[in-house]
Amino acid sequence: MRTLNVFKPAFVSVIYFYLGLFAFPYLAQAQSTGTAAPSIIITSPKAGTNIVLGEICHITWTSQNVSTVDVGYSFGPGSLNWMDNNASVNIPNKGYYDWKVNIGNTTNTKIMIYVNGSYSGYVNVVDPASAILQSPAPNSSVTTPMVSFSWTPATGATGYSLKVGSTANGDEYGSSGQTTSTSTSLIIPQNGQKVYVTLSTLVKGVWKVNQYTFKMATPMITITSPRAGSNLVPGQTYHITWTNSKNINVVTLGYSFGPGSLNWMDNNASVNIPNKG
Repeated sequence: MRTLNVFKPAFVSVIYFYLGLFAFPYLAQAQSTGTAAPSIIITSPKAGTNIVLGEICHITWTSQNVSTVDVGYSFGPGSLNWMDNNASVNIPNKGYYDWKVNIGNTTNTKIMIYVNGSYSGYVNVVDPASAILQSPAPNSSVTTPMVSFSWTPATGATGYSLKVGSTANGDEYGSSGQTTSTSTSLIIPQNGQKVYVTLSTLVKGVWKVNQYTFKMATPMITITSPRAGSNLVPGQTYHITWTNSKNINVVTLGYSFGPGSLNWMDNNASVNIPNKG
């Protein structure tokens, strides 16, 4: 622990504590009245959640010593837009605002909510006429390499396309191609990495795109044999071994020819068996 002596002037000032790579704002107040500085913390919508175009988004916040608020949204640095034809400007502070979502376009699908200088994390603006990812849940952590994707069907849709990669719009982890199905499965490496999902819906000849992210959990099991690049002979018996970093009682073994392929062994006898390593 390090002790810091702070000189407190008779006005509100902001100083920063530095720890590693991060600077943390610290509000130092020395007004003789003891009145707390105005502050607002946005509580909903949460970062990473979906809000739907044309539907009501219930924006909430906690505050102290704030009588009026300005509520808006931003596409990022340098962008700030008021809501409902400026009806959200200089309004009484009720701790909430109900906004019928309208951002003027469907190209920029991520926004931050703004209330009196306080910003939420980015939320996803989704088109009700396009498919919405249901599984895996956006911003969740996935613990198995075999990932099942599913999405809501969209009215009037004639096709869907799912791409999964390590960057926005990437597909190195696999894709569904154009399909009429509302689900698919892909095998994704487990390295604790962020995964980007691009879900597109074809409606009246136009592709409508929603984008999501989730995280692959750090692998709990590491396969030690057979090693990558070794040769396996059909009909021969091979000793598969692994180490695990967490307490895992049951395992399922299989093999894959690549993304979208997964097969169990020995007529499914390798499914849900005791973990012997």
